[in-house]
Amino acid sequence: MHAFMAFVNYLGLPALNLPIARDAQGRPICIQVLARPFAEHRLLDFAEHVELISQVI
Repeated sequence: MHAFMAFVNYLGLPALNLPIARDAQGRPICIQVLARPFAEHRLLDFAEHVELISQVI
């Protein structure tokens, strides 16, 4: 995975990992969400929105 995501650390982009499900063996399946520089607030708003939706489902 490092080969695909190393640029995130190199460029200093804000990133957030969110668990979204579990696979057949019970391991978490996650997504990584990226934002523009200095847009951490948008990531946190997105994470809050995902959490609210997951409580409804």
